[in-house]
Amino acid sequence: MEEFRKSARGQVLVRGTLMLIFGLLLNLAITLVGVLAFIQFLWMLVTTDRNQFIADISSDLSRWMSATIQFLLGQSEEKPFPWSSLNYAR
Repeated sequence: MEEFRKSARGQVLVRGTLMLIFGLLLNLAITLVGVLAFIQFLWMLVTTDRNQFIADISSDLSRWMSATIQFLLGQSEEKPFPWSSLNYAR
């Protein structure tokens, strides 16, 4: 029984460490979204058309952010990219 508790506690500590890392990466991703939105706005202001590269990146980024939030809130046990595939739900 004691060994089970130590094992469970160790798993919680590993998950907590991963949650901290993914939380920091999520904050970085939110900043990146702001930068990409500003660049996309400038692009559209100049060309009156959207930048497809930024649109594609934002699609992948939003799927990663969704998977990360699900992991952080305990809704999913699957670790987000790079521990799993980035093809979440295309």
